[in-house]
Amino acid sequence: MNPSDLFVLLVLVVLLVLALALAGVGGGLVLDRTTGKDAQSGKAGLDLLNRQWRIERRIYRHHRLAGLLIIAAALFFFFKTWHFGLFVPGRLPSTWQLGWGLLVGGNVLSLIIGFILLLRPSRLKPVETLSNRWIELDIESLAHILRERPRLRGTLILLISLVCAAGFGTLLLMLIGY
Repeated sequence: MNPSDLFVLLVLVVLLVLALALAGVGGGLVLDRTTGKDAQSGKAGLDLLNRQWRIERRIYRHHRLAGLLIIAAALFFFFKTWHFGLFVPGRLPSTWQLGWGLLVGGNVLSLIIGFILLLRPSRLKPVETLSNRWIELDIESLAHILRERPRLRGTLILLISLVCAAGFGTLLLMLIGY
């Protein structure tokens, strides 16, 4: 892949993330079908975004299996990519070396976490309490803003459409080789 292909792929990823973010915000437009002031807003549908997903109990109950799966996934990465060279990827172009370094570092961290989870899962409790801070999404104010401003709703829909069209156009141009 040459740098222009990497740039096109980067643009596609950025457009996909932007479209997903706008669709998440604009999802309230579909879920919020109220006609009167007393009608229940789309709170039930948007509460799904604000729900805490607790998986710690399941992971700690089966910590040996979870640790082995994490270790196996990291080792599989190293097994499949060993021929590139581990820390000095000489065969890869210079534009890929940062991404390669991040992948190797992330998998080394996964190995460490997997071994900790396998042998002594209580050592992860401080990290767990630090990462489980909850930031609540204010659904009511978002729904109120979208209800009161129909032009903002229209602008969001237009923006989502433009992002999707730009992503599709970029992909189409890449496929035809332009």
